Amino acid sequence: MGRRAAGAIVTFALAVTLPSLLAGCGVLPSASTAAWVWPTPFPRPADAVTVPIDVEPVAVGIQPDTIYNSRPLALLAPLTPEYRADDAEQPVHYRLVDTGEEVQLAWQTGFQAWLRRGLQIVAPDGKVIAADGQVATDLGGGQLGNDDRFTVCIGEYAPKRAIEQS
Repeated sequence: MGRRAAGAIVTFALAVTLPSLLAGCGVLPSASTAAWVWPTPFPRPADAVTVPIDVEPVAVGIQPDTIYNSRPLALLAPLTPEYRADDAEQPVHYRLVDTGEEVQLAWQTGFQAWLRRGLQIVAPDGKVIAADGQVATDLGGGQLGNDDRFTVCIGEYAPKRAIEQS
């Protein structure tokens, strides 16, 4: 998918700074890196089978003055995920509802996918964010520029400061 097509699926809001992140992530299990706490995946239920998805790694070499909630808000058009057992390299595909175009996604740190009553893409707190046969909306806060992948970044699951800056 080219930049022009990618630009067509992403809407940029006028706000330059995101509102404060929701506080719910602080109670999640997490990994700490350079004064930041990163969400970790929710424990997989015994009856669920792991399915690989593209997930952003925990960043290394983060500068202390990095601000994760200060970038334009981007929203991805509504889409549906689809599990393809015959595609071992990339078993999860995403299609835009309006056009049927396939898009490439990367999920933020802490997300995972599994098969449990169909495909489920699960946030670090266990909430199913996207599932087979269901339209996923409000996937935003992401960025382009990663091999034309849209990196989904949902504010309430963003990394948090482990130590407050003074």
